[in-house]
Amino acid sequence: MTIMVHHFYESQKIETGYFSAADNFYRQQLGAVKTERCDYHTEKGRIFQRDDIDLWLTLGSEKISVSEKKRTRDFNDLYLEVYSKFPDTSGWTVHSKADFLAYFFPDRVFWAGFPQIVRFCRESLFPQISSHWFENLKSNHLKKSAQKKHTIKIAGQVYDVVLIQAYNESDGNSWYTMGISIPFDMLKDNHIKFRIYPLK
Repeated sequence: MTIMVHHFYESQKIETGYFSAADNFYRQQLGAVKTERCDYHTEKGRIFQRDDIDLWLTLGSEKISVSEKKRTRDFNDLYLEVYSKFPDTSGWTVHSKADFLAYFFPDRVFWAGFPQIVRFCRESLFPQISSHWFENLKSNHLKKSAQKKHTIKIAGQVYDVVLIQAYNESDGNSWYTMGISIPFDMLKDNHIKFRIYPLK
């Protein structure tokens, strides 16, 4: 399946447009008393964002870091970035140091401890993904965004996963972002704790 070119700055505009709804979610449903977003244009904020920390929440006396992701459509699965720039730069799933992952869909929010997801990917998911799959996706869809479904087996259970290639263009440069979408059932079956909240 081939899809449109991914324009980096247009994607950024979509993300910032969610901030108000996201902040309301943190306050109303998680009980956050303070929200501090990490501004990439400041030295301190840039350091945090390079570690995939988009904001800090104060929940009672506890302060936690959050990786915030958004999708404009809900396919009942979780997209995990493997390469931010294929093949040399790893994606946020690989290097994230955030305490929690907040994934916003149009009508609901996925909330989970991020270290458990990173560990599951490293130990169970990624070893089942052939290194050739991403290269083949790129070779078959040069300068395009595309998807390819594959079947894998984890702990004896068979799952359909989707490799996703986003071809990016910005300021005369181009690159491929590569990731994989996995069904929520895979997380449940492998004892990954998460919650789904309605987005009010």
